[in-house]
Amino acid sequence: MHFMRTHLNGNPYLGMFASCSDRLIVLPPGIPESRKRAIANTLEVDTVTTTVAETELVGMFMAMNSNGAVLPQDATDNEIEALESADIRVSRLDSRFNAFGNLILANDEGAVVDSMYTDHEEELISRVLDVDVVEGCVNGLAIVGSLACANSLGVLASPKVEEEEVKLIKDTLKVEVGRGTANFGVEYVGTCILANSNGVAAGQPTTGIEMGKIEQVFEGDIW
Repeated sequence: MHFMRTHLNGNPYLGMFASCSDRLIVLPPGIPESRKRAIANTLEVDTVTTTVAETELVGMFMAMNSNGAVLPQDATDNEIEALESADIRVSRLDSRFNAFGNLILANDEGAVVDSMYTDHEEELISRVLDVDVVEGCVNGLAIVGSLACANSLGVLASPKVEEEEVKLIKDTLKVEVGRGTANFGVEYVGTCILANSNGVAAGQPTTGIEMGKIEQVFEGDIW
């Protein structure tokens, strides 16, 4: 796997402004081409440049895995077309809880969402991402996508994640779960990291000790 520390126009919260899977990284407009290439090469993916719901908060407002992407109802047709051009399933979800990147933790095996979503909303998430959806939380909080980050080999979660939450995530996403921080002590690791099965890009302030844990978790070397 490849690992790097970087920023997006000076902002180290990569997971707020971008989203990735094993096939694709979605970045907002305005990122220098050299940085786009460096991140895409680390993750070994193609790049799509677009806003989501006409904002640069791509990672906050979309949940994605290799099978598909869930976007808010106010995502534009141009944004949908940009993602569909990468040959993935894309669907809008009309929900008042529309910060899907913050509220959904997913890989290609499963998804964990908070119980705030209705059965109908969970069914759509399941259909678009083509995985089973299970209700859960991290540290008792709904923002599972902010407090954890997943690839096909492991999940890095907030140090405050509880044991029963670890078991649910492990059983749903079919990977081991490790605890850690990024960006020099930030427990909201999903807002700091972009991870897939090929590599990890972490925010620039992430320390060497944090990077060591990140490498261990996302290479599936948790014990």
